[in-house]
Amino acid sequence: MQGTQHCLQAGGKLAEYQLDSVLGQGAYGITYKALDTNLRSWVAIKEYFPLSICTRATDFSVTVGNLRDRELYQWGLERFIGEAQVLARFKHPNIVRVLRYFSALNSAYIVMEFEEGISLRRHILTRDTPPSETEVKSVFLPLMNGLGEMHQRAPAYR
Repeated sequence: MQGTQHCLQAGGKLAEYQLDSVLGQGAYGITYKALDTNLRSWVAIKEYFPLSICTRATDFSVTVGNLRDRELYQWGLERFIGEAQVLARFKHPNIVRVLRYFSALNSAYIVMEFEEGISLRRHILTRDTPPSETEVKSVFLPLMNGLGEMHQRAPAYR
């Protein structure tokens, strides 16, 4: 797997999922491509891993140092699980479908449908010319439609 020492290893397993590669990393988590070994289909798995306050132990579990950081980690973990519960209720063509979430290795994981493609950033950087207004609208209008749906309905789930 590409990435840092903080990532889980390719070929490793999380529940019924066999990890394949790292899709991305951010301040609060790592997203992996994995194979659902039961259904034989690809999924994306988002791991709660706030890099600034935690590390990976030799058994691959997430560890947090001091008491203040442990409290902050627990607070964030609860919100991460809450996010999974809210997102799992959406069935919208412009919102990736959450299939389930689970806890393991002292962390939590959100399992989502895997969408093949490249990132918007990579798409823009590999172009010779900037996208046209029509191209921008074809990407952002559906995205804004999905985001609008989330903002309209999400407060009802809290």
